[in-house]
Amino acid sequence: MLSDLFLAETARRLPKNQAELSRVPGTSPGALSRIGNQVIEAVNKGMEAAPLARPRPAGNNRQGGPASPEIEERYERLRAWRKGRAEARKVEVQVIAPNAVLWAIARVNPGDLGPLSAVDGMDPFRVEQYGAEILEVLRAQPQQQRLI
Repeated sequence: MLSDLFLAETARRLPKNQAELSRVPGTSPGALSRIGNQVIEAVNKGMEAAPLARPRPAGNNRQGGPASPEIEERYERLRAWRKGRAEARKVEVQVIAPNAVLWAIARVNPGDLGPLSAVDGMDPFRVEQYGAEILEVLRAQPQQQRLI
């Protein structure tokens, strides 16, 4: 069994040989002697493989069907806001709000804190900390319409 730390660090460092692999934290020398070659082989196969296609936002919207262009546009604006907020707080984006919450907000398109607080996943902390900013993002006009 391999630890999450070992797997994550292996994916980050991409060791090319046993010597590099032995410097990856999270496993024992005994385990490396048993599975080291397989790990190096898996890293090499991963590096040679074609990149995986990113899922389209409409496929991840938790509602089953494709989202309208307006909903997708709101979702993308919310994602951009979340990224900046997470960078400012030095936390992962999911700490600010998971994708499912952003999709729900984009679908509901609340106009004030009442409907926003009713969105599944918008707990009182998120409403208090980010509610006003989220509403501001939703009120902002899309980029294409600002130029007209």
